[in-house]
Amino acid sequence: MSVVTDPPWLSPGTDTTALLVTGGGAPAGLTEVFVRGKSDASRCEDIIVVTPRHVAVLDGMSTPLREPGQAPSGRAFAATAAAAIGALPARATAYEAGAAITRRLAALDVAHTGPAGAVAAIYSAERNEVWRVGDIHIAINGKQHPGRKDVDVAMARYRAAVNSAHLTDGMLSLAQLRDADPGLAAARPLLAVQPALANRTVPYGYGVLDGTRVPDVFVEVFPVPHPCWVVLASDGFLTAAPTLDAAQSELDAAIATDPACIGALWEMGKALRSGSAAPDDRSYARLRTRTPRKDPS
Repeated sequence: MSVVTDPPWLSPGTDTTALLVTGGGAPAGLTEVFVRGKSDASRCEDIIVVTPRHVAVLDGMSTPLREPGQAPSGRAFAATAAAAIGALPARATAYEAGAAITRRLAALDVAHTGPAGAVAAIYSAERNEVWRVGDIHIAINGKQHPGRKDVDVAMARYRAAVNSAHLTDGMLSLAQLRDADPGLAAARPLLAVQPALANRTVPYGYGVLDGTRVPDVFVEVFPVPHPCWVVLASDGFLTAAPTLDAAQSELDAAIATDPACIGALWEMGKALRSGSAAPDDRSYARLRTRTPRKDPS
């Protein structure tokens, strides 16, 4: 990954190893970019791509089903997809972008069981659009388009219910619950079979960038008016808030009341572990679009 020296849009605390800047610059209205892992002890699986033509937020999927010694695959999927986005032609469509990413990802091998791949939201300056596959949060002129996958909702609700029961009956303290996370362990059977639903148009099916074809129904295209604010944020934040400070404040307030992530933060699907700054990796990009000189179509 590479980054220009101290660009004005780079927010303090950003892990620049999770930032790909290519093509000689950024869209004129780029205002804030931030990406950081949940803990300094683990490699960030979120990646942000910045080119003069595109800004993208990617979230590599990790799984708790890895055996000892097996590396997480989320970073490899996110980094490979990021490289494909960095090479996209300015006038690429959402579907052409998806196909280009899929071709690159098809060569990746996954050693572990359970979910694998990456999700992404991509702003196209030439197309005046935001494209999404998966559960990245989007806001366009303040209108929220939350990211959510039905299968993740099912798993996260079950995990939260199991953990709430353990906490209520006194079987575990809050600190023990956060580190042991018995609800996540109880959800392992669902996680093990979840890949069967990837890129399948069936109940609980979901779109993911994993090297297989993404059905058109899972490729969302949002028109972007001019001028307006566009925010892309991974699900390590609660929403695509109007500013990075607002997104972080919203998350901090929820963590203070629900560190086990079984109440306000149940959708995280995992607890805030000891020594971690957040339950999940976080990435955020905000930009103001400019009136286009011409129609790129």
